Amino acid sequence: MPEHSGNKLRLAGMMKEVLQKSPPGGDAGTERWMKADAKTYCKNKKKSRLLWLSSPILKKEFQRRNKPVSRSGEMRENRLEKRQTHLTFAWKSDKNSMCVWAQPAPIPLSRRSDWRKKMSRFLRNAAIFALAALLLFGCRMTPARQESPVSGVEFAMDTWVEQRWYGPGAQQAYDEIIARIRELEEMLSLYVEDSEISALNAAAGKEPVRVSEETFTLLSRAKEFSAESGGLFDVTIAPLTLVWGITDPEPHLPTQEQIDEAKALVDYRDLILDPEAQTAMLAREGMKVDLGGIAKGMAASLCAEIPVRCGCSGYLSIGGNMMVYGKLPGGEDVHVGLRDPRGDASDLIGELTMDGLTMATTGDYERYFELDGVRYHHVLDPFTGYPSESDLISVSVLSADGLLADCLSTSIFLQGSGCLERYFAREDCEVLAVTRDYQVYASPGFWERFVSIPGPSRYTFHRE
Repeated sequence: MPEHSGNKLRLAGMMKEVLQKSPPGGDAGTERWMKADAKTYCKNKKKSRLLWLSSPILKKEFQRRNKPVSRSGEMRENRLEKRQTHLTFAWKSDKNSMCVWAQPAPIPLSRRSDWRKKMSRFLRNAAIFALAALLLFGCRMTPARQESPVSGVEFAMDTWVEQRWYGPGAQQAYDEIIARIRELEEMLSLYVEDSEISALNAAAGKEPVRVSEETFTLLSRAKEFSAESGGLFDVTIAPLTLVWGITDPEPHLPTQEQIDEAKALVDYRDLILDPEAQTAMLAREGMKVDLGGIAKGMAASLCAEIPVRCGCSGYLSIGGNMMVYGKLPGGEDVHVGLRDPRGDASDLIGELTMDGLTMATTGDYERYFELDGVRYHHVLDPFTGYPSESDLISVSVLSADGLLADCLSTSIFLQGSGCLERYFAREDCEVLAVTRDYQVYASPGFWERFVSIPGPSRYTFHRE
């Protein structure tokens, strides 16, 4: 079992404790903090009380309780003027210790849509996944081989972005990648009011909007993938996404009338693209584009050259997208954990190696709410207007093309297990899928890279 498995259990317990003690509610400037003894959770016993804190309230509180606080090491803080981040966790691998800090969230109301005001509950839940992801996607290594990587976790593109880089250009790679991701977010986010996508949505049914080359390329490929999937993957899904509000603080079922009205506005064929003028237009008022399902894959592809140019090895994780470059110091492969879709956030069904590839995963466990015993997840079927009822609960796609991996993971999830053989035969991707009755199927190339976790398992792995 990977060396980090023991820490996994400690961290899972800590995450729950942090979120349970975190004060509920509050406005955008509320401090969320915890009073905890760092000794219980730090990895290195010699630095058992080593905790990095960016919150003045936290620091003062710990000092009042005579608990030493260290501020050594550079803090990587999110851009608080634009992102609502209540809790942030990260490894300080260069210090061989875990650090946890809390931050206020002063987001100007002028920059926040109603949807973003409702994000606090999702962020609290996402904190659990984010901290688990540090281990879930962590590298297997022995202390003797561990060098001093540059690593950190930040919130961007409405998800957690984790990086860990080794090599002389590691700091440069880290900084360039997070800057690039934030730049793309400003262009592509449905929830940034002055983004190119927001401008396109605001002009729906009125006039074409000139967009950047990158946005036009993404819209073009998104429309191509929408057509290839027969409309199951639809780049104009936003009206349905918004009416469902899966991550609202108080989830509720929309009425059938609301669903029907939103569904009528979903049709990728009404996205009109003009390559010569480099413009995009939505044919009907009320239509909206949502690139959230593929923008992370594009970001991964656009960032791929950075670690190569900087001479680095390591990995980048953007939400459900994982990219690995090179090997660990000492020549060991980076091992990526594949999450158990019906386990806790830190549970794995196996691990794999994927140097130079991107893995995108779509699952019904990522964002959802439960009502009367029914799970309503975020992967919506544009034809029914409801969350997908396919027999799949998780789909992972490996590809050299991050955008392709993103699109296919969603499309396959919606189509169900009946389409798997067709995708297993493709040469531009490898696929693993988990069904509702705990059967695991994968393409031959995926099995070559994958090792299941030893011991009893609820899953049956079909390797034939």
